[in-house]
Amino acid sequence: MHQIDKVSVGDKVNSKFNLDFKTTQQIIANVDKLPSKLMITIHPERWTDDWFLWSKQLVFQNVKNVVKRVLIKTKD
Repeated sequence: MHQIDKVSVGDKVNSKFNLDFKTTQQIIANVDKLPSKLMITIHPERWTDDWFLWSKQLVFQNVKNVVKRVLIKTKD
């Protein structure tokens, strides 16, 4: 199980496919392996050339993931 699977709440779907891409280039290189229907989860709030806003989003996301991990761990 990937680390993100342990804390991701909304970005999951049941599928027989086991595809995990990190870059657009990886998607393009594997386009022949994609199913006829697919869901691509994107995070446009992270798309910025402003280093301050990008860093702020990165810190917020990491803090949020720590909180989710703690909540899930205490739930188990």
